[in-house]
Amino acid sequence: MIITLFTNPEVPREYESRFVDRQGLPHDIFLWIDMVPGARRSVASLTDVSERKRLERELRQVQKMEAMGTLAGGIAHDFNNILSAIRCAKNREWSSNRCNISETLIIALH
Repeated sequence: MIITLFTNPEVPREYESRFVDRQGLPHDIFLWIDMVPGARRSVASLTDVSERKRLERELRQVQKMEAMGTLAGGIAHDFNNILSAIRCAKNREWSSNRCNISETLIIALH
């Protein structure tokens, strides 16, 4: 029965799971099981991957924050372009032909 279980390619040999230890702390584990060639024995490896999973979650959070910063920077840049056009229009009232307001607004909005 066990040999059939591990020689069947449809049966998974790798498992990831989470369990809680006696102190109530969660652990992410990776379990790998395989048969020893030529023997009726199996080999199993159990690895605690909690730290790796935590670092992966932190990396995803950092990537999200980076994307938000890039988006905010782009919005601020576009807003500054529009404000520049408004400032130019205001300055145009005080000085003659300082800038072409229609060209400045077209550039600011693109």
